[in-house]
Amino acid sequence: MGTQHSPLVSPAGMGLVKPKSAYPIFQRPVTIDPPMGAKVIVRTGQIELPSMGDRDVIVQYQVPANNSAVIWRIANGTALVSYSGFIQLAAPVIWQLLVNGTPYEGLDNITSVIGLIEDGGSVLAAPIWAPQNSLIQLTIYNAFLPGSPIPAVGLLGGWRYPARLDPPSLR
Repeated sequence: MGTQHSPLVSPAGMGLVKPKSAYPIFQRPVTIDPPMGAKVIVRTGQIELPSMGDRDVIVQYQVPANNSAVIWRIANGTALVSYSGFIQLAAPVIWQLLVNGTPYEGLDNITSVIGLIEDGGSVLAAPIWAPQNSLIQLTIYNAFLPGSPIPAVGLLGGWRYPARLDPPSLR
């Protein structure tokens, strides 16, 4: 009996029988990895903290027609300007991520800083997919801070791509 060889390796074991181009190339879904030609989304915003009991939009992104978008990063924060820099405040304010005016489950009651703008935001555990014409907003609600000019900042990051590239399960 002779020695058996793998059909993928030459008999001398010195390389592949087929060229690399003969093997399939796998592309992860466009909701996980941006496809070729995707456009980067980085939207930042800064507002003064709304009056006590009020809500306001810090940053928003409208998905263009014939495109889909993936929001992959988010940042939020409030700051009191002092000689030592910025002091993070979280407890008295509540952030929400809204998609078409509806709070996004899991990001509907944010009471702490998720990511920093200067770091490009924090990567979400699962990307948020949004179809064409969707409006994505990061809002802030002032639960009980008295009115003073406190800046509130936010970031939405991700990518957009032609909607025709959506996986069939999302069409």
